[in-house]
Order: sequence, then structure tokens, then C-alpha cells
Amino acid sequence: RLRSREFISPDRHVGLEELGVTDFIFPEKVVVDAIGQYIETPGSFNAVNFEDGQILLRGYLIREGMPIVGKSLIDIRLMMEDQLFLIAAVIRDGQGIIPSGDFTIEAGDRVYSLFPRSAIPSFLSLLSAGRIEAKRVILTGDNLSSRELAAVLQERVSSVTYIDRDRKRAEETALLLEKTDVIHGDCTEIETLKEADINRADFFVAASNEADYNMLSALLAKAEGAREVIAVSTEFHHDRLFHSLGIDQVINPRITVAREIMQMISRGHFGSIVRLGEAEIEAVRLTVPENSNAIGKPLSKLWKKLRKGAIVGIVIHGESMKIPDGETTLEAGDHVICVAYTKFLPVIEKLFKNK
Repeated sequence: RLRSREFISPDRHVGLEELGVTDFIFPEKVVVDAIGQYIETPGSFNAVNFEDGQILLRGYLIREGMPIVGKSLIDIRLMMEDQLFLIAAVIRDGQGIIPSGDFTIEAGDRVYSLFPRSAIPSFLSLLSAGRIEAKRVILTGDNLSSRELAAVLQERVSSVTYIDRDRKRAEETALLLEKTDVIHGDCTEIETLKEADINRADFFVAASNEADYNMLSALLAKAEGAREVIAVSTEFHHDRLFHSLGIDQVINPRITVAREIMQMISRGHFGSIVRLGEAEIEAVRLTVPENSNAIGKPLSKLWKKLRKGAIVGIVIHGESMKIPDGETTLEAGDHVICVAYTKFLPVIEKLFKNK
């Protein structure tokens, strides 16, 4: 777990690998990536990336007027034309459902979809209600994470404004971030937010080291017209309270980094597991090992015991990826993303284990 980037800089004298370090993690980068996942798909209440960000799992609340309301899953696949896309799970009235092709989406559903990064524009158009992508982001911070986030965002969105309470630090940031507008000010003061045109912001992100400042500034930004607000906080037990007050996302650096470490630890054939809301449904990434029971059998036969309890969402073979059908067979080294009821995970693990 490192904070200094000198260990991986091109002109370093000694590499960590030479010292026997096999993996390392930068907490700031992990937090920046977590925030970026929500900004690249506005409106999502759950955002997880697989395969180094090439495959996205996103959760959305379906509202009246969205193009997919009243459409079956088969109809929605046709709307996506030749794009890879799968609605893998739906939560309706608190009940988790792994839907079949004739399942119809209704307003109020919480829908979890799997798709590659290249399909983001098409996916957002299914949910469009006047806004397809984030164009204007305002963030406040006082640390390396917030600076790195601004540096990443200025390459992705049209307008980035960075606000810092410390004048000297703001001047330093202005020199480092050429494409970012930097303001010296306090985001707990409405005048500062108005100066930044907060009512035109697609996102406001509060990413300083002080959780109280982040929460208060995020609440004020929401009240003053920011469409979505994200706050960084190390508090563990108040997420529901923050959401009820109007904060769209709360990013906890400790939990986010811990999940990243757990994914590193579980890089065997049974990889990262993501729980989908409060339902007993989870998304899991698996690697097909040599001599696995899963190799060479059509999914229609392999999946016979799991037909109503799990779905193979995406299969990644080398550089290619596809949504499988019943005739698809798996090979050693393939990566598979499954969505399953929690009680079926032991069965899936047994299917994929090495003989």
C-alpha cells in the first residue's frame, strides 16, 4: 500500500518487483477510480467495473418516461442493436429477480446491467431523460486524491472546476492543472458555490480530508442546484442517513481500498464478488482453470442445475468478449462474469474448480 509514485516512475533506480513485491496498491488511485465510475455513467446508484474497467456493471432506478419502461428484455436487446448488453438482475418490491427474455421492465424497478465500456453511449440513451453524459464537474478538495481526480476528469469532461480553501495550495493546483479552473474559496459558503455556477453542474464532488466539510458542502451544492453530489467520508454507519438527506453517493476510502485488496487476494479462479443491493443476488467474476469441469461442455448442459438460479452474463476469451448462448463452450483461461442467487455460489464454485 503506497502513496509515493516514485516507486513506479520510469526513472526509478530500483523496481519493487526486484525487491520481491508482487502487487501494490495506491489508495488515491482507487478512490479516484471509484468516483470516476459514477461520473462516467450519470444517475447510477451502483457502479462496479470488471476486467480493468473494460466491462461495467451498473445499477439504475427505472423511472416513468425512460425508453425501456414497458419493454421486454428481448425488445431492449434489439434497441441496443449489435452492442453487447445484458440486464442481469432486477430488484422489484425488494425481491431480487434473475430475469428471462420475456421479462418486462416497469417503473420503480432497480435494474443491474452488464455491458462493455464501448457501449456506454448506447446504454445511457436507453435511460435518457434529457441528459446522456456528464459535461460539467465541480469538486472541492485539499489532498492528492482530489488533485488526481481533477487531472483525470479534465481529460474526460468539458469543464472541471476545482475549489480549495487554502490560497497557496489553490495556486499550486492552478499551475499543475492547465485545463481546470481553480477557485480559492470555501464550499460551505453559498457565495463560493454560486461563483462556480453550481446550478449548472452535472456533478459536485467533495473529496477533502474532512468528512464534515465534505458532507455539508455536498448538501449545500445539492440545495443550490447540482444534479448529483458525491461525498468522501470515512464514517462507516451513516450511509443511509446521508442518502436520505440528498447525497447521491458516499465513497468510503477505507472500504474501497479494502475491497481492492480483497480482489487481489482472490485472484484465483473464483474472483471478485459484488453483492447487488439488499437482494440475495451477487455478481461474480471467475477464471476457468486448467482441468476444470466447465471446459468443453455446452452451457446448456453445464448449467442444467443452475438454470433458474444463475446466469452467465459475459464470457471473455483472449481479446474478445460475448454474451453466451446454450451452445457456448468454455476454454481454460476464459473469464466469466456470472450473476447468481447467493445460495447457488457454492454450486458455481464446484462447477468451475480444477478437477
